[in-house]
Amino acid sequence: TALRLADLALRAGGCEVLAELDTTPLPTEELALALFPEELRGLAAEIDAHLVEGVTALLEQRPGSAESDELLTACRRLLVRVAQLDDAVLRRKASTRNTAAAVVSIIARGNDLMGYSPAPLHEKNLRRAFDLRSAPSQRARSLKEAAALPHRYTGIALADPGLLLGTMRAKLLQEQDALTSHRTAKRPNR
Repeated sequence: TALRLADLALRAGGCEVLAELDTTPLPTEELALALFPEELRGLAAEIDAHLVEGVTALLEQRPGSAESDELLTACRRLLVRVAQLDDAVLRRKASTRNTAAAVVSIIARGNDLMGYSPAPLHEKNLRRAFDLRSAPSQRARSLKEAAALPHRYTGIALADPGLLLGTMRAKLLQEQDALTSHRTAKRPNR
Protein backbone atom coordinates (compact mmCIF):
# COMPACT_ATOMS: atom_id res chain seq x y z
CA THR A 1 0.00 0.00 0.00
CA ALA A 2 2.83 2.42 0.83
CA LEU A 3 4.44 1.73 -2.55
CA ARG A 4 1.18 2.35 -4.37
CA LEU A 5 0.72 5.65 -2.50
CA ALA A 6 4.29 6.63 -3.42
CA ASP A 7 3.53 5.82 -7.07
CA LEU A 8 0.42 8.02 -6.98
CA ALA A 9 2.51 10.85 -5.52
CA LEU A 10 5.14 10.37 -8.25
CA ARG A 11 2.49 10.53 -10.95
CA ALA A 12 0.99 13.72 -9.47
CA GLY A 13 4.30 15.49 -8.84
CA GLY A 14 4.84 14.81 -5.12
CA CYS A 15 2.95 14.14 -1.90
CA GLU A 16 2.06 17.81 -1.36
CA VAL A 17 0.83 18.15 -4.94
CA LEU A 18 -1.25 14.98 -4.61
CA ALA A 19 -2.85 16.37 -1.45
CA GLU A 20 -3.80 19.58 -3.31
CA LEU A 21 -5.04 18.05 -6.60
CA ASP A 22 -8.34 19.15 -8.04
CA THR A 23 -10.31 17.58 -10.87
CA THR A 24 -10.99 20.68 -12.95
CA PRO A 25 -10.30 20.00 -16.63
CA LEU A 26 -7.30 21.78 -18.12
CA PRO A 27 -8.29 25.02 -19.85
CA THR A 28 -8.10 25.37 -23.62
CA GLU A 29 -4.73 26.93 -24.46
CA GLU A 30 -2.96 27.75 -27.68
CA LEU A 31 0.71 26.87 -28.04
CA ALA A 32 2.76 29.57 -26.25
CA LEU A 33 5.12 30.28 -29.15
CA ALA A 34 6.67 33.21 -27.29
CA LEU A 35 8.24 30.71 -24.88
CA PHE A 36 10.24 29.07 -27.70
CA PRO A 37 13.55 30.39 -28.98
CA GLU A 38 12.79 32.57 -31.98
CA GLU A 39 14.48 30.21 -34.45
CA LEU A 40 12.29 27.30 -33.27
CA ARG A 41 8.91 29.03 -33.46
CA GLY A 42 8.20 27.95 -37.04
CA LEU A 43 9.07 24.36 -36.18
CA ALA A 44 6.91 24.52 -33.03
CA ALA A 45 3.96 25.88 -35.03
CA GLU A 46 4.35 23.02 -37.52
CA ILE A 47 4.43 20.45 -34.69
CA ASP A 48 1.34 22.11 -33.21
CA ALA A 49 -0.54 21.80 -36.52
CA HIS A 50 0.24 18.06 -36.51
CA LEU A 51 -0.90 17.87 -32.87
CA VAL A 52 -4.29 19.36 -33.72
CA GLU A 53 -4.75 17.09 -36.74
CA GLY A 54 -3.47 13.96 -34.99
CA VAL A 55 -5.38 14.40 -31.72
CA THR A 56 -8.60 14.96 -33.66
CA ALA A 57 -8.02 11.81 -35.74
CA LEU A 58 -6.98 9.81 -32.66
CA LEU A 59 -10.05 10.70 -30.62
CA GLU A 60 -12.37 10.04 -33.56
CA GLN A 61 -11.25 6.40 -33.33
CA ARG A 62 -12.40 6.17 -29.69
CA PRO A 63 -15.09 8.80 -29.01
CA GLY A 64 -15.44 9.72 -25.36
CA SER A 65 -11.93 8.59 -24.40
CA ALA A 66 -10.78 12.18 -23.75
CA GLU A 67 -11.64 15.80 -24.48
CA SER A 68 -9.57 17.00 -27.43
CA ASP A 69 -9.03 20.57 -26.14
CA GLU A 70 -7.79 19.32 -22.79
CA LEU A 71 -5.51 16.73 -24.39
CA LEU A 72 -4.12 19.39 -26.75
CA THR A 73 -3.42 21.73 -23.83
CA ALA A 74 -1.42 19.03 -22.02
CA CYS A 75 0.50 18.23 -25.23
CA ARG A 76 1.29 21.88 -25.85
CA ARG A 77 2.47 22.34 -22.28
CA LEU A 78 4.81 19.37 -22.62
CA LEU A 79 6.21 20.75 -25.87
CA VAL A 80 6.89 24.11 -24.17
CA ARG A 81 8.55 22.30 -21.26
CA VAL A 82 10.86 20.45 -23.67
CA ALA A 83 11.77 23.72 -25.39
CA GLN A 84 12.54 25.42 -22.08
CA LEU A 85 14.55 22.58 -20.53
CA ASP A 86 16.44 21.16 -23.52
CA ASP A 87 15.63 22.73 -26.88
CA ALA A 88 18.49 20.80 -28.50
CA VAL A 89 16.17 17.80 -28.79
CA LEU A 90 13.87 19.87 -31.00
CA ARG A 91 16.80 20.96 -33.16
CA ARG A 92 17.68 17.36 -34.04
CA LYS A 93 16.62 16.09 -37.41
CA ALA A 94 13.21 14.52 -36.92
CA SER A 95 9.87 14.64 -38.65
CA THR A 96 7.49 17.18 -37.11
CA ARG A 97 4.68 14.63 -37.49
CA ASN A 98 6.72 12.04 -35.59
CA THR A 99 7.53 14.60 -32.87
CA ALA A 100 3.84 15.48 -32.51
CA ALA A 101 2.92 11.78 -32.28
CA ALA A 102 5.62 11.26 -29.64
CA VAL A 103 4.25 14.15 -27.56
CA VAL A 104 0.73 12.71 -27.78
CA SER A 105 2.05 9.26 -26.87
CA ILE A 106 3.73 10.59 -23.71
CA ILE A 107 0.68 12.56 -22.58
CA ALA A 108 -1.79 9.79 -23.46
CA ARG A 109 0.25 7.15 -21.65
CA GLY A 110 0.79 9.39 -18.64
CA ASN A 111 -2.97 9.88 -18.42
CA ASP A 112 -3.76 6.16 -18.85
CA LEU A 113 -5.46 6.82 -22.19
CA MET A 114 -3.05 4.71 -24.19
CA GLY A 115 -1.26 1.46 -23.51
CA TYR A 116 -2.42 -1.97 -22.48
CA SER A 117 -6.05 -2.76 -21.67
CA PRO A 118 -8.09 -1.25 -20.09
CA ALA A 119 -6.62 1.86 -21.78
CA PRO A 120 -9.04 2.95 -24.52
CA LEU A 121 -6.30 3.77 -27.05
CA HIS A 122 -3.43 1.69 -28.36
CA GLU A 123 -0.24 2.22 -30.36
CA LYS A 124 -1.97 1.22 -33.61
CA ASN A 125 -4.53 4.01 -33.06
CA LEU A 126 -1.70 6.53 -32.68
CA ARG A 127 0.10 5.30 -35.80
CA ARG A 128 -3.13 5.47 -37.79
CA ALA A 129 -4.02 8.96 -36.52
CA PHE A 130 -0.60 10.37 -37.42
CA ASP A 131 -0.17 8.26 -40.57
CA LEU A 132 3.04 6.64 -39.29
CA ARG A 133 4.46 3.25 -40.27
CA SER A 134 6.13 2.70 -36.92
CA ALA A 135 5.64 3.86 -33.36
CA PRO A 136 7.43 7.08 -32.33
CA SER A 137 8.95 5.38 -29.27
CA GLN A 138 12.56 6.52 -29.85
CA ARG A 139 11.45 10.12 -30.30
CA ALA A 140 9.20 9.84 -27.23
CA ARG A 141 12.14 8.58 -25.17
CA SER A 142 14.31 11.56 -26.10
CA LEU A 143 11.44 14.00 -25.44
CA LYS A 144 10.77 12.42 -22.01
CA GLU A 145 14.43 12.84 -21.11
CA ALA A 146 14.45 16.43 -22.36
CA ALA A 147 11.33 17.20 -20.29
CA ALA A 148 13.02 15.67 -17.22
CA LEU A 149 10.12 13.31 -16.56
CA PRO A 150 10.91 10.92 -13.72
CA HIS A 151 11.47 7.23 -14.35
CA ARG A 152 8.52 5.03 -13.39
CA TYR A 153 8.73 1.26 -13.38
CA THR A 154 5.35 0.85 -15.10
CA GLY A 155 4.16 3.45 -17.55
CA ILE A 156 4.91 7.16 -17.59
CA ALA A 157 4.89 9.57 -14.67
CA LEU A 158 4.11 13.08 -15.88
CA ALA A 159 4.77 14.41 -12.35
CA ASP A 160 2.95 17.66 -13.05
CA PRO A 161 -0.78 18.36 -12.54
CA GLY A 162 -0.57 20.78 -15.47
CA LEU A 163 0.01 17.77 -17.74
CA LEU A 164 -2.67 15.59 -16.15
CA LEU A 165 -6.21 15.65 -17.51
CA GLY A 166 -8.99 16.30 -15.00
CA THR A 167 -10.17 12.70 -15.32
CA MET A 168 -6.68 11.42 -14.48
CA ARG A 169 -6.41 13.69 -11.46
CA ALA A 170 -9.81 12.36 -10.31
CA LYS A 171 -8.56 8.80 -10.80
CA LEU A 172 -5.43 9.48 -8.73
CA LEU A 173 -7.56 10.95 -5.94
CA GLN A 174 -9.96 7.99 -6.00
CA GLU A 175 -7.07 5.55 -5.82
CA GLN A 176 -5.53 7.52 -2.96
CA ASP A 177 -8.84 7.52 -1.07
CA ALA A 178 -9.26 3.78 -1.60
CA LEU A 179 -5.73 3.06 -0.40
CA THR A 180 -5.93 5.31 2.66
CA SER A 181 -9.38 4.02 3.68
CA HIS A 182 -8.11 0.45 3.21
CA ARG A 183 -5.10 1.27 5.40
CA THR A 184 -7.17 2.72 8.21
CA ALA A 185 -9.66 -0.16 8.03
CA LYS A 186 -6.85 -2.70 8.51
CA ARG A 187 -5.43 -1.04 11.62
CA PRO A 188 -6.41 -2.80 14.84
CA ASN A 189 -8.16 -0.80 17.55
CA ARG A 190 -5.99 -0.02 20.54
